[in-house]
Amino acid sequence: MSNDIVLQHLASGLLTITMNRPDRRNALNPEMTMGLVSAARRAAEDHEVRAVLLKGAGGTFCVGGDVKSMAEGRAPLPFEARMSNLRRAMEVSRILHEMSKPVVAQLDGAAAGAGLSIALACDLRIASESVKITTAFAKVGLSGDYGGTYFLTQMLGSAKARELYLMSPVLTASKIAAANRSLHSWLGAMAGSGRAPPCNGGRGGSSAACAAR
Repeated sequence: MSNDIVLQHLASGLLTITMNRPDRRNALNPEMTMGLVSAARRAAEDHEVRAVLLKGAGGTFCVGGDVKSMAEGRAPLPFEARMSNLRRAMEVSRILHEMSKPVVAQLDGAAAGAGLSIALACDLRIASESVKITTAFAKVGLSGDYGGTYFLTQMLGSAKARELYLMSPVLTASKIAAANRSLHSWLGAMAGSGRAPPCNGGRGGSSAACAAR
């Protein structure tokens, strides 16, 4: 039920899924992505599993795709083949997101690129104070994948999601906590003034603002 790259441990109903490439900071290669899909599918279908914890070995969650392995001397695949491979790999995000069981991502070290997208697919994210989070795709000239653009837009609104993907800032847990406090203060001020905050339909809208109505 497990392999050396994606470990699975079931105890008292909790399935712990561990990405286990610490030497590569748990960067995603084909073997890991297929292992994650298999583990997520097991979690969804196994009646003995009541909750899921997703984490990375070696003090890092996941730094995204293994760019080094992508650049190694392989003949380039046709576009259709690359698209098919990516769709198969991205199933992990869909399964985690749609699962009827609670899924928690334990964020340590770094969560970047597709690694961040997978974390966003989970129900909850518990971050250490030292974790660094970034979308990263702009730095390698790629658009987001693994559902990250969808999840961030739903959570933060379209304007902030675009900023995080186009600028790819590196955020710490303390910066994110401060941003959340600022958002709640702004919402409280807007509510006290009787003015309704903008909804997600506008370019600057916030889904949190709409949820507060």
